[in-house]
Amino acid sequence: MEYGAGADIPLASAQVNGLLSAQGFNKLSNIEAGAEVNVQPDWNATEGDAAIQNKPTTIAGYGITDAMTATQITQAINNAIASAFAYKGTKATVAELPNVNNKVGDVWHVN
Repeated sequence: MEYGAGADIPLASAQVNGLLSAQGFNKLSNIEAGAEVNVQPDWNATEGDAAIQNKPTTIAGYGITDAMTATQITQAINNAIASAFAYKGTKATVAELPNVNNKVGDVWHVN
């Protein structure tokens, strides 16, 4: 191997020691100090490389546009229950309950 001003030094590769190409230099120059390979995001992280930024904080942020509010859900449940049962009245004893013309969902109050 020739040394000095006239030396022919090849570009470095995985197999050969040599000079760093402009492409290799630019690639390495763009890597931040302390960078890590394959940082895994962590939904619960609040700081550091693993923290996920710009997480949605509302239902709309997740792209859900047809969600019901708690009030709407409560009303829907109440409506379903009201349509499933039919209050028929009050009787003093079980013996007074009618035994004909009853339908599923009929409800009687027995004192």
